[in-house]
Parts: sequence; C-alpha cells; structure tokens
Amino acid sequence: MSISFKVLKNEDDLLKMNVEGIDVEIKGVVAKSPRMLKALAWSVVYSATADVICLCGESGTGKEMVFRAIKQVSGRGNAICVNCGAMTETLLESELFGHKKGSFTDAVAERRGAFIEAEDGFLFLDEIGEMTPRGQAKLLRAIEYKEVKPVGSDVSLKHRAKVILATNRDLVELSSDGRFRRDLYYRIEGFKIELPPLRERPEDVEALLKYFSGSTYKFSKEVLPNLLKHDWPGNVRELKNAVERAKINSLYGEKQITWDMFGISKRAFNNSNRQTLDDMEKMLVEDAFTRCEFNISSTSRALGVPRSTLYSKLKKYALIS
Repeated sequence: MSISFKVLKNEDDLLKMNVEGIDVEIKGVVAKSPRMLKALAWSVVYSATADVICLCGESGTGKEMVFRAIKQVSGRGNAICVNCGAMTETLLESELFGHKKGSFTDAVAERRGAFIEAEDGFLFLDEIGEMTPRGQAKLLRAIEYKEVKPVGSDVSLKHRAKVILATNRDLVELSSDGRFRRDLYYRIEGFKIELPPLRERPEDVEALLKYFSGSTYKFSKEVLPNLLKHDWPGNVRELKNAVERAKINSLYGEKQITWDMFGISKRAFNNSNRQTLDDMEKMLVEDAFTRCEFNISSTSRALGVPRSTLYSKLKKYALIS
C-alpha cells in the first residue's frame, strides 16, 4: 500500500493536507518535518480503514497528539484513554474488559469496561509494552474477534471500538525476548506508525518553540542554534518543559529570553560525548526531580508520566532508596 499527500497549509497549530486526494484539516498539530507529516498522513489513512492502529516512538514524541489528530479527522466523538503501565494485572483487566458484581473482593458493582464504554468511538491504550502475557492474550482476542469477556463472566460481549495502541518500547525486541506475544505483534504490525524523535526532525524545533512560547516572548539570537544542537532525550515533552522554565525565568524583569534561562544542562548539551539513552533519561528525571523539590507527584506531572512509572525510574537510577 502506498500513500501520496501534500501540505496545503502548515501554521503553528493548523495543518491542512491532501491525503490520497482528500483535503484534511487538523487543528492543534505542530509539524513541518517530512517524516512527521508522513506519519500523520498514514494515521489519517489507517483511521478510515483499520480497526487497530499502533503508535510507536520514544516517550514524548507526540503519540497522544497523533491520537487526538486521528480522533479529530475521524469525526468519532467518544474516546476513552487507559494507561496500561499504571495498573496491576487484575485492575487493568477489570478496567478494560469489565467485571461482574462479586467476581473479586472489591467488585461491589458490575462494571462494563473500557472496550464496551467506548461504544463506536476510540479506545486509546498507552504503554502496551508493559502489559503481562495474560493481558496481551486478552487484548489480542479483543482486537481479533472484537469481543471481550468481563472478569467473573462466562459470556463474551461484542464491542465496536476502534483501538489505538501506543508504546515507547521496541516491540520487536520485546517479542524476541518473549516479553511481548508474537501473535499480537503480527496482528498489529501492518498498522504500526513510527513517530521520529525530535532530534531527527530539527524542522519542528523552531515551530514548537513558537507554539509553546506564544507571540509575546522574544528570544536572543543564540537560542535557536543551541536548541538545534541539543539531542532532546525527552523529545517534545522536554522542549515544552524547557520553554516553560525559560518563560518563568524571564518574569524577573528581562526583556527577552536568553539561552541560560532554559536551564538545559551543559552535560546534556554536549554532543561530543554522546550518552546512552539510559544516561539521558536519568539526567532528565534527576533534573525534573530536583526542580520539583523531590516531590514525586509534582515531578510526575512535570514529566507527563504516571506516578508508578516515575517511581520505578527513580528506583532504577538510585535517586530514592
């Protein structure tokens, strides 16, 4: 399958594309990079033709933004979002598939589950790479046969939801290691959209800078060149946080934003000594944790990740005992 598209209009938060002969307008999207535009175009095609789409990319690359674009273009009104990495296996099964009253200790009332509640809309499942093999097996059945079985029930229910999956993990690697079911991977492989990291789409940096800062802020001449040199291990989310930090720092009587106001570590900025992804992630987490005065909830909100995910990262990098 091939796709052809052209950009008709591309402003800070309005994108008009012609995808396979159809004019498409998407609001709230900032993208100028050919790779990102192509990913968006494929998402438009898949949203009209497939029952499941898988958005893959590093944390902070814009998977939720693409999901919102898919929802906007489709015209479907209902959307339910579930973070699969923030729940235990039992809680996630109940959240996704529902449960019968009395099926377990806390099941004081019957629950329909996200697949059924989504009805003819979208079900967005984030961090699917964190699901257990049992959860993956149930997810595969829900996608393949469009039916779910609530916890504690012997009866399967049909659902009509279009499923959007998202992950920052390498599913090929997880499949090879036996941590992700191959049958599930092969089911979604044909509808997988790879979102490039920000360091591989420098065309978007200036547009995102203007979008996040607004029209009232001015920048000194060294800001953009330095932003373009940075590797952005936290991708768009890191850039957004850096811009917010610079805006706050500029409130102390400065007429324009300078490079030092972004607070980007020179260690992270130095490209001559490239670091591993873990090194850069640790640096990003440590910086946010320090800026938030070692408050886990505040840091979780600042980084845009679930509290449980942040806690595991803090333990991993020995930032908490």
